[in-house]
Amino acid sequence: MYKLLRAVLLFLYVITSAKMVSAQTILLQQGFDNGSLPAGWSQDSAGTTPYFQWMFSNLSGRCFYGNSDTAFTLFDSDYFGNPNSQHCALVSPAFDATTFPHVYIVIDEVFHSFANSSHQIQVSNNNGVSWTSLLSDSTSDVGGIAASSQTEPDTVKRNTYDISSIASGHSSVRVRFMYAGNWGWFWMINNFKVIDNNNMCSSPPISGSVMADHNFYCGTTPVQLSLSGNSAGTGQSYQWQSSVNGSSWSDLLNETGTSVQVMPSTNLYYRCVSTCTSVSTYTDGMLISTSPDPGATSSSLPFICDNVHNIDLVCSNVLDPAGQTYQWESSADGNFWTTISGQTDSIATVNPSSAMYYRCTLACGLNTSSSQPVYVGRYFPVGGGCYCGALNDNPCDPFAGDFISHVSISGTTLNSTSSCTNGLINNYSFTPPFGNGTANLQRGSMYTVSVTTTGDHIISMWIDYNHDGSYDPSEWTQVATSSNSGIANTANFTVPSGALTGETGMRIRSRGIGSGNGSADACTDFYSGETEDFVIGIETMVSNHDLNSSLGMNLYPNPGNGLIRLSISANDLNAIDVRVYSVLGIEICTVHPAQQISVLDLSGSTDGVYFVRISDGINSQVQKLVIRR
Repeated sequence: MYKLLRAVLLFLYVITSAKMVSAQTILLQQGFDNGSLPAGWSQDSAGTTPYFQWMFSNLSGRCFYGNSDTAFTLFDSDYFGNPNSQHCALVSPAFDATTFPHVYIVIDEVFHSFANSSHQIQVSNNNGVSWTSLLSDSTSDVGGIAASSQTEPDTVKRNTYDISSIASGHSSVRVRFMYAGNWGWFWMINNFKVIDNNNMCSSPPISGSVMADHNFYCGTTPVQLSLSGNSAGTGQSYQWQSSVNGSSWSDLLNETGTSVQVMPSTNLYYRCVSTCTSVSTYTDGMLISTSPDPGATSSSLPFICDNVHNIDLVCSNVLDPAGQTYQWESSADGNFWTTISGQTDSIATVNPSSAMYYRCTLACGLNTSSSQPVYVGRYFPVGGGCYCGALNDNPCDPFAGDFISHVSISGTTLNSTSSCTNGLINNYSFTPPFGNGTANLQRGSMYTVSVTTTGDHIISMWIDYNHDGSYDPSEWTQVATSSNSGIANTANFTVPSGALTGETGMRIRSRGIGSGNGSADACTDFYSGETEDFVIGIETMVSNHDLNSSLGMNLYPNPGNGLIRLSISANDLNAIDVRVYSVLGIEICTVHPAQQISVLDLSGSTDGVYFVRISDGINSQVQKLVIRR
C-alpha cells in the first residue's frame, strides 16, 4: 500500500511539474554574454549604420546592483562625450508568435536620464516595416540611480512588458531598443526574453500591506518585514523603499524580494513597490521606531500609609525589544529627578518615605524617553495602619457617566473638580491634601458637603474623627439617596466636639440608585460608581482670632527670587513645623526654625507659585509665595 501511495504521489508531481514547465515558452532569448553584437541582431539609425552604437563590453566601467551580471549591452551617451548626437536602435531577430496568445518581454534594465535624452521600446509585427512604441514615459529614470553614476552602483530593475495585442498571431515579430541623446547618461539592458506565459502577473498588481515581526529596533534583533495580501505572478517585481518622513522615498539597494530585514539607525518608514508590465502600486508605509515609548506610569496604590506595604510601578506602553534598558527615577517636585538604585526593569517596587513622583526612563542606544510621571502620596493615620480598600469594579468610563465630578465643603478650601480617565483601575482616586484638595474643619462646627456625580447615584461620606485608621458607621453622613446627573447634592454634618485634631481621612463614595451605600459600606466592593479619598485637617476652634494670622507668619520679599525671609511671632518656636508645597501639593522642604526670623532657601526651585504652611499641632497658617527671577 505504501509503495502504491508513493507511486501515485510521484505521478502527480510529474504531471504538475510538466504543467508548470509548459506554462511558459521562450520565443526569443539573449543574455549579451559574448562581448559582441549577437547573431541575428542589428544596429540601425533611420536606415543607416549608426556611428555611435550599443556596446557589448563595459568600456566606461559602469557598476550595477541587482539582477544583472557583468555581461550586458550598454548605450553610454556620457562615454561618447560632447558634442556628439546619438540616435541608435538595437534590433532583435524576428520570432514567430502565431500560436501564442500571452506574449511578454522581460528585461533587466537601468536608464539614467539627462536633458534631451530618451529611450523607447518598440515592437513590429510585420518584420520591421512599422513599429509600435510601448513606453508612455521615455525620459524618466528606470532603476535605482546612484548619486554618482561613475563611482557608485546603480540598481537594476526587472521589467515586464505585455506585447500580446501587438505580437500574438503574427509570424515575423521584432523588438528594438532605441536611444536618442546628446552627451546624456546611459541605458543598460540584460537578460532579454520574449515569452508566452499564461501565469503572468496582472496589471496593476495588488501591493498588499507590510507586516513586521516587531516595529521597534534597538540595535540587536533585526526587524523582519514581509508582504501580505499581495498579488504574484511571473514578471511581477518588488522594490523595498525607506523614508524619514513617509513622503519622500529611496530604494533599498538590492532588496527586491517579498521580504526584507532592516536595522534602522533612526525612525524610518518602509514600504514595498510592486510592478507588473511597467505599472507600479505601493503599500502604505510602516514606521519602525528606534525611539523608546514608555507611555504613562501607573502605580498599584495612589498613596502609601505604612512601612509594610510596597507600591508597584509600571510603564503602561512598554515594548521590550532586545537591547532596551530601564532606569526608574524619583522626584519630590516633578522637576528634579534622581535615579533609584537597583530599579532597572519595566516594573519597580518602592516604599516611599515621603510623597514622591516616579517615572521610568527607557534607553535604546543614544535615544532616551521618560514616561509620564505618577504621583504617590504618603499619609499615616494617627491610629496607625492603612484605610481599607474600596473597589468599584466597573472601570471609569467618561462616556458611561459613572463617576464623581465635584466635591466641596462650605467655608473651607476644599473645592475639588475631577474627571474620569478611561480604564481607571477600580474607579478609585486619591486627592493629595493641598490647595483645593483639602479642608480645615473646626470641632463643634457644622458644615455643608456638596457632591456632584455624572450619573444617578446614592452618595455617602465618612470622616475618621477618632483617627483610628478605619471609617466607622458612627462617622458616616448620607449625602443623597437619589441624585441626578450633573446636579449638586448637599448634606449638613457637624464635627464632633470630641474629634481628635490633626490630619485624618475622608471618603466619598457613589453607587447606582437601587444599590446599598449605607453606614457600613465604606469598604464594600461596589460594581458601579466611584470612590474618592481625601486628607483633611481637624483643629480646635480659635475664638476671636483670625486663623490665618494666629501664628504671626510673614514672608518677604514676596514675590522673591528664592531666598525668602520667614518671620514668626509665636512664642514657642520648638513646636512650630514649617512646610513648603508646590502648587501641585508636592512637599518641597521642611524647616524647624530656631529663631524668630529664618531664611527659606528655595533658590533651587523653579519660578512659580508655592504655599508655605506653619503649624504648632493645634493651629496652622498658610500663605502663598511667588518665586520670580
